[in-house]
Amino acid sequence: MVSDLWERFLQNRDENLRQELILHYIPLVKYIVQRINVKIPRSLDEEDLLSCGLIGLMEAVDKYNPENGAKFETYATYRIKGAVLDQVRKANWLPRSVFRKIQALMDTCQKLEQFGETLTEQAVASAAGMSLEEYHEALVDISNIACVSLDEVIVSSDSPDPVKIMEDCELKTVLRNALERLNEKDKLVLSLYYHEKLTLKEIGKVLNISESRVCQLHGRAILRVRSLLEEMGYA
Repeated sequence: MVSDLWERFLQNRDENLRQELILHYIPLVKYIVQRINVKIPRSLDEEDLLSCGLIGLMEAVDKYNPENGAKFETYATYRIKGAVLDQVRKANWLPRSVFRKIQALMDTCQKLEQFGETLTEQAVASAAGMSLEEYHEALVDISNIACVSLDEVIVSSDSPDPVKIMEDCELKTVLRNALERLNEKDKLVLSLYYHEKLTLKEIGKVLNISESRVCQLHGRAILRVRSLLEEMGYA
């Protein structure tokens, strides 16, 4: 049984057991790739997406921690889909330099938190080796690509599949824990955008700030959530 396989693997991290687990879950990768509802660029084919999904699966096996409360299938689905969508986004329109900058910001946020530093915009920008203007530009990029697919997780699912509903509930619990660690303004921006369905311009009127500043705040919130999810092994 796969539960016995997991128990033995988590005890000693044996490579042979790892390979058995990966082989067992390969059908999950195929299932997810076949149901990715995004436009695939011409430069990619299904084999490319399967390869990315397999990498996501291997990372899921290596990083899965049952103490976090989610079932492996839920955790792996998140990472597999994330690996595939990241590749699609890269192939679509964003240069690698932008993704490197986003990853650098995520790493910086995590490091500052580990040392108990206050995550002010100036502190994050300086620690990442960016000017405040470069930092704000990166936040806009993050806002535009929505690195964490919050609208897939926050918004209630209409799927009749009870397994999918259960997985969504588990992911929502993990995400809710991350959202609780945001400051009030960032939580408000996400709530107005994803729950109230306001546009960035409308949010700007509510908060009495410019639309460009709302875009930066949205990007900052996404960055923060992505960093927290990565810290918990979900990104």
